[in-house]
Amino acid sequence: MSERIVGRMMCVQAELWPDAPAVLAPECEALTYGGLAAVVKRIGGLATEARGVGATLARGGSVVCCPGFVAPRFFEWVEEFRPTWYTAVPTIHQSVLERAQAKPALAARHSFRLIRSCSSALAPSLMEEMEAMFRALVIEAYGMTEAAHQMASNALPPGRRKPGSVGVAAGPEVAVMDDAGNLLRRGAAGEVVIRGPNVTAGYEKNPEANERSFTNGWFRTGDEGYLDEDGYLFLIGRRKEIINRGGEKIAPREVDEVLLRHPAVGQAAAFAAPHPLLGETVAAAVVLKPGREAGERELREFASGSLASFKVPEKILLVPEIPKGPSGKIQRIGLAEKLGVGTMRPTAGVAEFVAPQSKEEQEIANLFAATLGVERVGMRDNFFDLGGDSLLAGMVLAQLRATGGRDISMVAFLEEPTAMGVMRSLKAPAKGVRAERDALRMVVRAGTDAPALFCIPGSSGDEVGFFHLARHLGTGQPLTAFRFPLGAEDGYRVEELAALYVSEILEVQPEGPYHLAGVCTGGFVAYEMAQQLAARGKPVGLVALLDCYNHAWLRKVGPLTRLGYVVDLYWRRFVYQQRAVRRAGRAGAPGYLWTKGGAMVKLSRQRWGERMRRARTAAGIRRPVETQHTAGAIRSAASRYVPEAWRGRLILFRVAEPRLDAYDYPEMGWQGLAGEGLAIHGIPGSHLTMLGEPQVEVVAEILASYMKAQSAQ
Repeated sequence: MSERIVGRMMCVQAELWPDAPAVLAPECEALTYGGLAAVVKRIGGLATEARGVGATLARGGSVVCCPGFVAPRFFEWVEEFRPTWYTAVPTIHQSVLERAQAKPALAARHSFRLIRSCSSALAPSLMEEMEAMFRALVIEAYGMTEAAHQMASNALPPGRRKPGSVGVAAGPEVAVMDDAGNLLRRGAAGEVVIRGPNVTAGYEKNPEANERSFTNGWFRTGDEGYLDEDGYLFLIGRRKEIINRGGEKIAPREVDEVLLRHPAVGQAAAFAAPHPLLGETVAAAVVLKPGREAGERELREFASGSLASFKVPEKILLVPEIPKGPSGKIQRIGLAEKLGVGTMRPTAGVAEFVAPQSKEEQEIANLFAATLGVERVGMRDNFFDLGGDSLLAGMVLAQLRATGGRDISMVAFLEEPTAMGVMRSLKAPAKGVRAERDALRMVVRAGTDAPALFCIPGSSGDEVGFFHLARHLGTGQPLTAFRFPLGAEDGYRVEELAALYVSEILEVQPEGPYHLAGVCTGGFVAYEMAQQLAARGKPVGLVALLDCYNHAWLRKVGPLTRLGYVVDLYWRRFVYQQRAVRRAGRAGAPGYLWTKGGAMVKLSRQRWGERMRRARTAAGIRRPVETQHTAGAIRSAASRYVPEAWRGRLILFRVAEPRLDAYDYPEMGWQGLAGEGLAIHGIPGSHLTMLGEPQVEVVAEILASYMKAQSAQ
């Protein structure tokens, strides 16, 4: 470690020095080499020496040893001994930060040049707050006693560090292994394993533990994680602490990090709570910051904006302190029992069938039935008891938004997952609905087994198709959809939208490859996102455009050529519809023509609405944000966008039915823009049905093949 950083080190981890004052000088001024042997002997191991003491002493520094972590006295000790760095577990860092925020004048007199975090994963949001408060470098490392402590670490400048990662191997070899003992490729999640001369040869007089802990010469740490392309290790959580909610695996750390982003939350710990139907479900304990207020409902609403529905805690306990072990680490196993959290819900019996009465009730009951594939649904029937899951629940809520803009938060739905509950929410909208509508990112399917597919909808903002797509891609493929931000009815720019979404992507997935897919006008945003990610040096794996025509190309051709495309389009539409009517037969033709007529009416309304939007903008009239329609603004932004050449490959999907509102020009206008080639795939159906059943299965199969090929490279 650099001479520039290492001076006097303060060790504040309670488990290291419970009796240090009895060994050292009464004032605990410093630790000498002679004293080190005595301390190591008293605490029973060499792991302590490697943790921070040895590195400091080897560089000629001194160590201040405290009798455990005492938050009120921390900054008194800092002012007295002037340490240049300290090392602790994340929960202690959180407490130090809270103390600094409460007494900024005292904290400002600190002497830190380096802060080290170890033992368990540090939330990136906490790292950012600490660096902002102390203006000192925060380095995250990873270790355990069985490896004479240190196993991985982020580098000091000018080396590279990655927030959220515990760094690269620093001592033993580090890899990731599946349950069968196979080492996994980079990017795949599994159990972290280590081997090397500093790793223990085994546990004394415990053959069962040794058999369990060693596979093919590798020591199993019990931690879940993955290595990125650069060899940086990201921890997901302890395997024993992973919550298994009806087969959905949830890492508590992910829930913690989201809750910690709430301005009122000081500490958070997600844990497994018993559930009669699912086996386990998610609960969380939260300690609020001094002087801050937040209720359970508010926190659950906040979490629903960033987490998949099945990861949102069903119960959040506001507690004065979260139980911790002797090292200061949160002990999640058994936390439900310690906090008195019993079975989350009573076992549901068969509800008495209550038929829908009004037209709206019938519509919602029919939506439940169609989504679940059952014959009928009563107003009191529980969605999940009928076979629903988080993905189907998200599809129901997305469908409600798509048909009339009826917004219901996932938290409200989870609290009463019945048609009657939906009606209550519609009549009295949940407090956090607006916050959920404003959330740009919606997790359709979570997971860490593969890089996520990030999807941008068309101008209508319809997200329903992405739930169909996620189901066909399978549980191993995470998928996140974006919403268009409110409040920009007077104009969007594709470049600005892309920059907004890129910042959201980098927050949840710091490293690539990044897979992007955009529908119609959303394709331009996906294309620009790829350009911006590449400009940052980030690898882009897939750029897929679904029925997206590049209007800029058409502007380059002459009026006669354009007229030819118009004539060709209308002729091809006539031929296509004539064949479709014949296929429908006498019985089906009226219904088919009625559907197509409705589509034309919808298109006419869209064009009329666009004229009205432009007129309002020209007159300087702005509607309230809640009533603004962004579709016209998105289409206008797409029509103005001029794409630059893309160095990679483009994957284009083209529907069978000729579009109502687009010219059918060659290669959809993207010719000459893809440096590694342009691949066009025909898919059945129309522009409006390409992500519906059964067409979406074809789209999913093609996307999966490209992502699989990319991961194999």
